[in-house]
Amino acid sequence: MKTALATVLFMMFGLCYSLMNCAYGAMVPAITKNPNERAQLAAWRQGGATVGLLLCTVGFMPIQALFVSQPSLGYLVAALVFVTGGLFCMWWCYSGVKERYVSLRPITISPAF
Repeated sequence: MKTALATVLFMMFGLCYSLMNCAYGAMVPAITKNPNERAQLAAWRQGGATVGLLLCTVGFMPIQALFVSQPSLGYLVAALVFVTGGLFCMWWCYSGVKERYVSLRPITISPAF
């Protein structure tokens, strides 16, 4: 039962991660038309993801190790710390995004006689 639950949770995590990652990847062409700036944005995005993965990998076990008497509680607390941090980072990113939509009026051409 635990293996099935872990499999389902991992699949849900992969789905949510893909939804977030696709949205961020799709924003790059909308932000700039310059190919050099697009490459820079993609590189910074990937670099940030790598740093986040490193922080989670290195930081999880020290938090969990604080709960020697109850290891399962340590896993829960460590997960909650990273969930809270992740939600804060997503909120911070969202609050910094301003949509600048410009509606262009179509050019009307009258037929010449």
